[in-house]
Amino acid sequence: LMAAPPGGCRQAQAAWQWWQQVLKNPKYICPPMVHQSEAAFRTFVQDHGIDFGFTPMWHACRFQWADQGHAKSKVEVDGWLYDAQAGGRPVIAQLCAITPEQFVYAAKKLEPYVDGIDLNLGCPQPVAAKAGFGAYLMDDLPNVKAILSRACQELSVPVSAKIRIFPELDTTLEYVRMIEECGVYMITVHGRLREQRHHQGQPDYDVIKAVVDTVSIPVVANGNICSKQHADEVMAYTGAHAVMSATALLYRPTLYADTDYYETTNARFHDKCEVLTDQEAQLRVEHAWQYLDYAERIRPPYFRYIRDHVVSLVKPTLFAQGMLDMFDMLNRNLKVCSIEQYRWLLIHLFHRLDCPLCQERVRAEVAVREARTAKRKAHAKVLAATHRLASATADDSSTDAAASVETLTSLVDKLQCEYSKVAPCITAQLLPSFKYIRNMEGVLTCSYELP
Repeated sequence: LMAAPPGGCRQAQAAWQWWQQVLKNPKYICPPMVHQSEAAFRTFVQDHGIDFGFTPMWHACRFQWADQGHAKSKVEVDGWLYDAQAGGRPVIAQLCAITPEQFVYAAKKLEPYVDGIDLNLGCPQPVAAKAGFGAYLMDDLPNVKAILSRACQELSVPVSAKIRIFPELDTTLEYVRMIEECGVYMITVHGRLREQRHHQGQPDYDVIKAVVDTVSIPVVANGNICSKQHADEVMAYTGAHAVMSATALLYRPTLYADTDYYETTNARFHDKCEVLTDQEAQLRVEHAWQYLDYAERIRPPYFRYIRDHVVSLVKPTLFAQGMLDMFDMLNRNLKVCSIEQYRWLLIHLFHRLDCPLCQERVRAEVAVREARTAKRKAHAKVLAATHRLASATADDSSTDAAASVETLTSLVDKLQCEYSKVAPCITAQLLPSFKYIRNMEGVLTCSYELP
């Protein structure tokens, strides 16, 4: 879909056509989260009630630096481009930028792989203040207009914006009118001020309601959404067409799938002294285990994504149970740097929680290790026999060359037959042990296949 030119009804019609046909009338959206809304997590939450997701926030300037030969930026950008393509569609990529040139340059690199490009106008963190992006572009509205106008004119995919509100309602409404006039197709409104960092205070849903009444394009509500029931209430009150929640979704990836889960607030999600039932504590660890399944299938660009997710998911359990040693092991031990290591730590955590699935998981992990070892040994035997066969064939001076070649050829054929029996069947043999894992057959095939 080409971005429609600014101008009232035509823009609104194009925006709603994109909303309905491309985004499929979403209600629950995975927000852009730095290091934490990568393809594996997006796929996880989309399998549990989320309609579509945003990529993590990416720095537009790095795309220019990568093309200028900056090695670190090249690695980062390659990871970002991989992540944009690795998950399902639809997906919107979010960028932070401080100039129109930066934003458009990066967006053109991403537009073949995504269904929209979002400008971050809401990040309130100190790094954004230092660089001048995110919510700190609210101090330079002409620049915001220049970035969005140029992007809407030059990009082949729709442009959206995620904002925070001003202290004055009239200023906020003028702000969203200006953004709409630039030609954007969607506005996400976080109902807090720029100064309200770290979830300080409550979002102002009345301002979001006023924004919905002011613009003619889709509006997404954001801020303190902590359950599916709460999300539906916010949409009903504000008239917003969808909602997104970051903190609650990180702690509860099945937030929009579980309608019978206890009602909570973001304050409770952050409470290190939260009192959890045994079932709730085990459920948090279960979610971490499920995330590792997705991370095996869709590898995140950097391992810190995996570490951050596992820690976010199990931290309430660890603090509620007083397991600070496990928290240090999961969060601060850089020697824990593989999915397999995290699985064993989670098994240990299940054991300490006296979870009935613990023994089953131990058996399954041991079976995986044994099968992988058998497969590698078979593969090594084939390679060694093949090498000996090649050497015997080349040694024409040997009187037993013909016999050696015949013997080794027979050995290679035998080992190839054995290997072919071991390799493809590992998943099928272990499948009964992995009934508790979704799509485990695909995970094993992908994760344990020899190069």
